Amino acid sequence: AQNRDSFLDEIMRDVMNRAGGKNAWSTDAGLMKSAEKIAARTGRKIRFVKTLGNGIDGMYDAAANTLYVALDSGEPVYTVLKHELTHSLEGTQAYDELSSYILRTMGEQAEKRIAAKTEQYARAGETLSREQAIRELVADYAGENLFTSDDAIRRLAGDHPGLAQRLLLRRPEQPRPHRADPHEDAPRQARV
Repeated sequence: AQNRDSFLDEIMRDVMNRAGGKNAWSTDAGLMKSAEKIAARTGRKIRFVKTLGNGIDGMYDAAANTLYVALDSGEPVYTVLKHELTHSLEGTQAYDELSSYILRTMGEQAEKRIAAKTEQYARAGETLSREQAIRELVADYAGENLFTSDDAIRRLAGDHPGLAQRLLLRRPEQPRPHRADPHEDAPRQARV
């Protein structure tokens, strides 16, 4: 195990040196170990790839049950992982509850944010349905806000203790089969 840990640390230093410490890997020296723990806890595979192209930070491939994180991402890796883990919950009761909770938390700003997300993708040449825009918005919110502060965790636990427990303490349930959606053929991706 010690040789493996040393090897992973060496890879981390090499990647950070090549990137000048300005990518997702620069957030934490123990990233590989943390990613292994996240994968074990969630039942998802996590793969780090050089790039996903077109400024994509990460993506979830449901068929392979794998989260991909791009080494050239400008986002902190934990933000990308939380975003993609949220996508991996789509089609589950936990996701439905989380999505409703996040949209309620946004209140009157939800509709403006949905429109802004649709416009963001349109500028990149991609058309999102309202449902897809909501999925991206929910994943963004989870990646940026949930499980990053004690206050956010307390609010979620106070409003939805069962949901908080499922998300924090156990492996999430496996997704239900997806509804027919012509845009679902491509793997889900994090950000444009």
